[in-house]
Amino acid sequence: MVIRFIVQGESRLVTAEQFSTMVDVAVRMMRDASKDTGVAFTVGELHASEPTIVWAPQPVDATIDIDREFEHIAKRIEDGVDQLEQDGDLPEWMSETTARHLYEASKVFGDSSIDGLVLGRHDHRRRITRQTFRTLDRILHEQTEAIGSIEGVLVTATLTKGAHVSVREGVFVRTVRCDVQPSALPRAGGMIGEEVLVTGRLRRDHQGRPVRMSSAKVEPLGTRRRVSVARMAGTFRGPDSVDWLREQRG
Repeated sequence: MVIRFIVQGESRLVTAEQFSTMVDVAVRMMRDASKDTGVAFTVGELHASEPTIVWAPQPVDATIDIDREFEHIAKRIEDGVDQLEQDGDLPEWMSETTARHLYEASKVFGDSSIDGLVLGRHDHRRRITRQTFRTLDRILHEQTEAIGSIEGVLVTATLTKGAHVSVREGVFVRTVRCDVQPSALPRAGGMIGEEVLVTGRLRRDHQGRPVRMSSAKVEPLGTRRRVSVARMAGTFRGPDSVDWLREQRG
């Protein structure tokens, strides 16, 4: 019960830097695919003849059904690679950071000493080729921009790297940077902790999630609901202010 990641190509021509990049991608994919399963993976074997990492599952605690969770993780990986190789969507389990690392790694497939990456079990193998690079190129650069708005909790207001506020929006539950006029920043700063409505030129990613807003105008929602001071300050057994800000920023 193992999952193999095999770097395809002539091993004597694969540089240490290229192999390090492949290892980084393998680690990130395994971490993403096994999140929330209670299973961790250790390196069971390393092969030099054909650069290979063999991942062996280890239960985090004795209550984990390791066989069931292993099948779940392996299926995630197999279906995810199929999606990428068939010009589909980004696998739901794969983070955007991992996708960007895979994008950088796969751009050399077929144009260097590395032809691709094979991963999977003995009886269920999948191959990542340059098609994955083309799919990710479309996904990661497919953004739209239009007049729009978001609602959420205003988390920060700062002049650092340009006047902007950070809003933890409520639909996709992610923090969005909203660039404002410097003259509007003091008023916006007075709304930290409040639920606000922000309008402006909104850029969204390929999944329709808000990424960033320019020319933003910040207004309190009609109800002017405010997150409690206790919630922000950490009293009454709540999170301290640092934890609260980290939570809001995702």
